[in-house]
Amino acid sequence: MLLLQSCTHRASLLGISNATRRTRHVVCGSLEQRFKESYTMSQVYVSEADRPKPIPASEHEDRRRRKQLLEIAEAAKRKGIGMEIVEKKLSEVETVLPGLVNLHRAKASDWVTIISDDSLANKIILLKDVFPNANVLKIFSQQPRLLLLPTERLHADAHQVKKMLSTVQGAESLVDTIPSFMDPRNLERSLAEVQAFFPGSVPLELLLKHPDLLDNLGESSIEDSAEYGELSTKD
Repeated sequence: MLLLQSCTHRASLLGISNATRRTRHVVCGSLEQRFKESYTMSQVYVSEADRPKPIPASEHEDRRRRKQLLEIAEAAKRKGIGMEIVEKKLSEVETVLPGLVNLHRAKASDWVTIISDDSLANKIILLKDVFPNANVLKIFSQQPRLLLLPTERLHADAHQVKKMLSTVQGAESLVDTIPSFMDPRNLERSLAEVQAFFPGSVPLELLLKHPDLLDNLGESSIEDSAEYGELSTKD
């Protein structure tokens, strides 16, 4: 008797379960059908014609330049320099070293100092004379604080770096791959660090083969230099 009741109860549960599934299927099917009847694919998805057009890269660059000009002009205004002079100076710099001015590399007030420097051209020529094969645009772009140095200091540092690199053939090219080496103190410290990690090696030879080595050691940034730190270009 108990067995019969149990089987009857189980059958009734299965019946309810199957009925529930059928009801859900009908309901779901009904909603799906109603959705298809109410909306077409063109209504559900935005058409290509209605999508906003992407902003061209050239327009992004124009916006960046305008914003940059305004920030530098504002900093120049605080120093008593008008907008016309700023635009003229920036145009001259852009002609000689295109893409040099960048607010991610130096703050606006520093760029005012750099572009207003009458010895700017001499500094560019000086570095090119010491390192004739160097990409001076890349060096100054990545290390704009070099342009904040007095000409005599830049001259002395460049010759010291050249002397340090002359011990290994071809090592002068490292000022291109690692522009922070234009600070002789940073160069000396970095070479010592490589020597400490790789005893018995010739650091300059190792860096020529693996120029990204210093990135892993964390020693390739000129910002670590206490002396150059006084010329920090960050707000």
